[in-house]
Amino acid sequence: MSPTTDKGPVDAVVALTYRCNLRCLTCDLADRETDELLTAETLRKLPPSLKFVNLTGGEPLLLADLVPWVRAVHDATGAQITISTNGALPERAEEVVRELRRDVPGLHVAVSVDGLEATHDHVRQAPGSFKKALETVGRLAPLLGPDLHLAFTISAANADEFDGVARLAAEYRLPLSLALTHISEHYFKPREGAVPGREAALRAVDAATRYYLRRFTPGGAARAYFAAGLRDIVIRGRRPIPCRAGDKFFYLDPAADVYLCNMRAEKVGNLGRESFDEIWEGGARRALLPTTGRACPVQCWMVCTARTAILDHPLRVGCWAMGAYARKIFGLPSNKRE
Repeated sequence: MSPTTDKGPVDAVVALTYRCNLRCLTCDLADRETDELLTAETLRKLPPSLKFVNLTGGEPLLLADLVPWVRAVHDATGAQITISTNGALPERAEEVVRELRRDVPGLHVAVSVDGLEATHDHVRQAPGSFKKALETVGRLAPLLGPDLHLAFTISAANADEFDGVARLAAEYRLPLSLALTHISEHYFKPREGAVPGREAALRAVDAATRYYLRRFTPGGAARAYFAAGLRDIVIRGRRPIPCRAGDKFFYLDPAADVYLCNMRAEKVGNLGRESFDEIWEGGARRALLPTTGRACPVQCWMVCTARTAILDHPLRVGCWAMGAYARKIFGLPSNKRE
């Protein structure tokens, strides 16, 4: 991956729908009612500067128009597209991927796995959802190879199960991504008791950091740095590298409203009524820019906004990784900022 540029946003999360077939502990979207106004025409307004687009929900596989919508995003941006799914619709997942992989090169799919069977089913509040997620993985792995990955979100219910999911990822020879349960002002809100306590979160974060450092690769180093960065959020409430949301990242919701990010509730425009350039150059976004970066009051650490920060600071991340690998090789204590 090349460093980000100054020619427009490079990363976006697009929530295609808030409808969902599960009622997970880490999210309340299944209980929401919202306008759903996205169309293929609207998605074709996305900027060509984008390099990464995460198409998520709710559950995007519920959408009858998912295939033409993904094609519209690809045609507009040429970005690396990831479809994020809870894995509860195995046959639909295979059908969509078979249709799309012919004309959307580099398509990625992320299947959420939030623990081993009992824990995953508890987090998802749906008996049998773990088996369906694994069926989805089994159907998609031959089609996507390493462009399929598992996604683990640390919560109060699963903080001690990262290693188990890591073993599962290794068994399928798939990458494993990480997130920490966050509370968004306007998007996903965990249910009561879902946010992990400090010690539980740190156990999961440290397990993930060790896992990503097991191989000496640039990708492993970047993922380890991301995992270790979650320590800063848990302990100090600040991210290790300033965010570039509102500059290199934006969030688009199912009503076509554009936000600086998926954590802040200020709308800066509507892609159904305006062009992207009108929104990005408009007064609403520009008025909020002084409150972003180091001044941002939210201070989250999520892959969608951490990716651009990491790409923009390769020397800092590289130095951290070299120190971490050296401590591992020589058996020295890890450099944890308590």
